[in-house]
Amino acid sequence: MPTTHYRRCLIATLLFIATIAAAAQSTPADLLARISAETDLTSIQRPWHLKLAITIFDANGKNPIEGSVEYWRDGKNSLRNTTLGDITYTVLEQDNKFFAQPVSSDTTDAAEDFIAIFLHPTPVAAESALANLSLVKQTLKKAPFDCLVLAPQHPDRQSRPFEPFTTYCLNPTSGNLNLAFTPGDGQFAIDRSGKFQDHIVPVDFSLGENGFLMAHGNVTEMSAFTPTPDFFALRPDLPLAQVRRTRISSGVSAGIKLAGDNPVYPREARASHIQGTVTLHALIGRDGRIRRLGVLSTPDISLSTAALDAVRTWRYKPYLLNGAPVVFDTTIVVNFYLN
Repeated sequence: MPTTHYRRCLIATLLFIATIAAAAQSTPADLLARISAETDLTSIQRPWHLKLAITIFDANGKNPIEGSVEYWRDGKNSLRNTTLGDITYTVLEQDNKFFAQPVSSDTTDAAEDFIAIFLHPTPVAAESALANLSLVKQTLKKAPFDCLVLAPQHPDRQSRPFEPFTTYCLNPTSGNLNLAFTPGDGQFAIDRSGKFQDHIVPVDFSLGENGFLMAHGNVTEMSAFTPTPDFFALRPDLPLAQVRRTRISSGVSAGIKLAGDNPVYPREARASHIQGTVTLHALIGRDGRIRRLGVLSTPDISLSTAALDAVRTWRYKPYLLNGAPVVFDTTIVVNFYLN
């Protein structure tokens, strides 16, 4: 019996060492592919069901609204019932088409974004972006974390990983995703996670932006279920969903800008003859105010900081789609040239 126990311990130790060695040899692209696959809850093969308790805050991290989400999924079909305060609505998905009751507000928009990030916090990066992917060490919560940073055209990304570029940080003990920042989506932090059908599930998680807590969620139940043949069938009370969020070009968005500060050329950058183009990603609300902002590319940190400081003050004319204002994504280009 002692010999058998020793062999089992030895095998377990060797497997653990082999896992550590494999992780050490993984490229940043391999790590990103792994965490993207294991956190994509929409790719779970067997039918599943969960319940969430959520809290949505306003743009200043105040006025919390408590709510709940009940969600069922089977492949490309899903059904979700969401309650936020005194608002209740249902969303049905069939083969990437969405059907929903016509309920739309800043609070429901924030809840929809939060749920989408929860279902897949690490979307796969474009192949062109992977060439700029780096793995850096960063201290978080007094512990060293491995952080994957997508920082195009950024020469100092090893020492400045948490400028507003896409960043994914892994828990040093489990190797699971612990923090995800994506321009346009904010900072998604996972305080506690679990495992379900070979996928990593955020159990206690939150979304922050500009230093404010925007949303918090907690999984209260998750299990497999067996859907009836008509469980995801179309319903007369769920028409084809209206577009809630769209994307417009930088030229179109520039044409509907109403007000805002001009960028100030940083003194140090001018003295060092640093120039170039800063490209930002922005999410604009129905009221024309910037909700989220992040850097896509920059020749220098000082230039991107100056661009962000100015663009945060910009206001836009509400963008109308079918006569109704919608949230829109856009690219903002800020040029810094010495002449």
